[in-house]
Amino acid sequence: MIEAVQMAEQIESACREIQRLSAQLETLGREAASAEAEYDKSLAVVLVKLRDGQEMDAFGITVKNPPATTSEKIAKGLCFKARFKAAMADHNLKACQMKLRAAMAILSGRQSKNRYLDVE
Repeated sequence: MIEAVQMAEQIESACREIQRLSAQLETLGREAASAEAEYDKSLAVVLVKLRDGQEMDAFGITVKNPPATTSEKIAKGLCFKARFKAAMADHNLKACQMKLRAAMAILSGRQSKNRYLDVE
């Protein structure tokens, strides 16, 4: 009987973890989308400035009127912090998805074990 009670507690714990991760997943999804949008916005602003001939500081080097073929690469380099933030937000979202899948697998295993317990 104790084993059945312990299994019920473990199942309840797994359910709570799934609920927590589901809520976290929504938050992380919003953060990832926001970070990606911020990167796109930063990149667009820098590209416009470069194409308008504005001087920009690229890590101690002044850049003005770069060739069109290199403008996008320079702009991406200048927006590296926003890109890093977007990449980390995406990584956190994917990690949470993996944790959620793992928690669901654990719950499934516990439910399967629970079916075969001798309850009298």
